[in-house]
Amino acid sequence: MSSTSIVTDLKVCISPTKDPPSNCGLDPPTWHRVETDLYLGTLEQSAWLYVALAEEEALRAEDLVVTGIRVGGPPPFSPTPWKSRPGGIWVQTSKFSGKTDQVVTAVDVLFGVDAVDPRPQWTLLESPLQLPAEPAVPAPRLTVLHGRIGSRPDARADLRIRENGTFKIIQFSDMHMVTGSGICKDAIDADGNRLPESEADPLTVKFMGEVLDDEGAHALSREYPGFLNTELAVDNTLRVVAPSQTA
Repeated sequence: MSSTSIVTDLKVCISPTKDPPSNCGLDPPTWHRVETDLYLGTLEQSAWLYVALAEEEALRAEDLVVTGIRVGGPPPFSPTPWKSRPGGIWVQTSKFSGKTDQVVTAVDVLFGVDAVDPRPQWTLLESPLQLPAEPAVPAPRLTVLHGRIGSRPDARADLRIRENGTFKIIQFSDMHMVTGSGICKDAIDADGNRLPESEADPLTVKFMGEVLDDEGAHALSREYPGFLNTELAVDNTLRVVAPSQTA
């Protein structure tokens, strides 16, 4: 998807093998395949998301473009109609007004109920795609970009230290985050008592959030947006958090 493309339609195609269909009966110059099997290679068949794109400068006022995407049951009534697509997808289209902030410019796929899209202006849809088979893998979910990504300020803010020349660093290493929900079998509490088995990543993320909050993460979140979102998996990451009172 180029920086000037606009989404005009979506489609999910099922292949009887693990290999994607050649073109799914779609026009290759217009339709582009997201190169991730929606079953993550766990079945003998595979499923693929195709996105129809048009270049902004080639669109005319009468051309239809996608302005909304949702997954699940039929949308509520709207003056602008919704159209059903495979996979439980619904697309809302309208004539191109020339305003790119009102249209969908990119679509991607993430996996798992705990997935998070840290990219600015992207919206991860809550409901997963509805596919013919349901393998034991994290469910695929659409994430949608409206408009063009605006310029972002440089995230590399100047490091500020105390008058005594000291500062504090927090490093999270080998977090072993997984796609979907892992199982934590050896957790202990602050007193060393064993805890029952539970979902691993929520415990890890909660702990990281508490540490960052305790160490002044609010000061860093303004300088490093996204990195400090405690819903994100952070592995082998070095962060300057706040000046320290001691050397």
